[in-house]
Amino acid sequence: MSGSKRSLAMALCCLCLLMSGNAYAEKSKNEKQCQKTRASIEKIQKKMRAGYDLKKSEKYHRQLNELYKKEFKHCM
Repeated sequence: MSGSKRSLAMALCCLCLLMSGNAYAEKSKNEKQCQKTRASIEKIQKKMRAGYDLKKSEKYHRQLNELYKKEFKHCM
């Protein structure tokens, strides 16, 4: 293998290693956000099972809508 090809191969290997490290950090961040979002969903669902009036119903459904969007973004 010539020197320029070897240099190119080494550069590609380094680039791949750097990219995989960033992907792992992003995955870990998403997992934490996913857990946090799911905990919030469970908390609201628990409140809903305890009973609520119309005003709270609207509030809970609005909050759940936003949390479901976050869940889709971070957990899927």
